[in-house]
Amino acid sequence: MYPNHIEARFEHIPFIKQLMQKTFEEFNLCLDDKIYLDIENLDTAYRDGFFGILQDEEKENVGTFGLFKIDDHTAEIRKMYLLPQARGKGYGQWMLNFLLEKARTLNYQTVILETTTAFEEAIKLYEKHGFKPTKKTKGSGCSSSCERSFSLILK
Repeated sequence: MYPNHIEARFEHIPFIKQLMQKTFEEFNLCLDDKIYLDIENLDTAYRDGFFGILQDEEKENVGTFGLFKIDDHTAEIRKMYLLPQARGKGYGQWMLNFLLEKARTLNYQTVILETTTAFEEAIKLYEKHGFKPTKKTKGSGCSSSCERSFSLILK
């Protein structure tokens, strides 16, 4: 399965924010304004990474996924969200594989991410791909609701 995806642009910011807000509400999580800082500056924030919009077969936006440069060796997976109706179809796995391949292409050696315990299925996916729990990372793209950190050394 190869879903449609496009690189996010300024006009996608309302969709990105709405998806994040709905997801945090769905899981009863606190959404603070800090989580939007990189989204407000998509062009510059993801210049050395990628930010994409996932689309379904009808080209409707159903998800977001990003790779953010932390330093010359480390990138952070950020803003990986799917609408409820898009879950369970393999899109999350596709997005993660896409971002890991992008990180390799951009010569990052380590990929980190922050998440919340409430995202149980996402954590299973990360662990299946070899991510290991770590102490709080140096990434800054998550809200205060993110109490879990993971890292993966790329091969």
